[in-house]
Amino acid sequence: MRIPFRTRYLTLQEEFTPQVQAAWESTLAAALIPVLPDPAFVAKLGYDLVEEAASRWKARQRRRQVWLAVGWVGGSILTVVGGLVGLHFWQRRNAQGIMETQTAEIPAPAILSAS
Repeated sequence: MRIPFRTRYLTLQEEFTPQVQAAWESTLAAALIPVLPDPAFVAKLGYDLVEEAASRWKARQRRRQVWLAVGWVGGSILTVVGGLVGLHFWQRRNAQGIMETQTAEIPAPAILSAS
């Protein structure tokens, strides 16, 4: 039994010949009458879209401010830690240099050794 054209069910991703596709297009065009949306709906939709865009922009700005603050704090901490590490190595190098000069024999002046 063949199903009439108007009551045939479509299988998704089914391929049609160009003639069948044209017939479906004309049937759908006849069945679907264009209707203008209600002006209140259009106004509400416009308002909602603008409101959504504004809230997303605010959220993006908040995330940006948070990441900037994290960068400032992280950079400051890294600067302080780097300075402390540099100071530690500088003091360690100087302390080793002082110890080496204190333990080395200092030759007596020539005047004192002649006597």
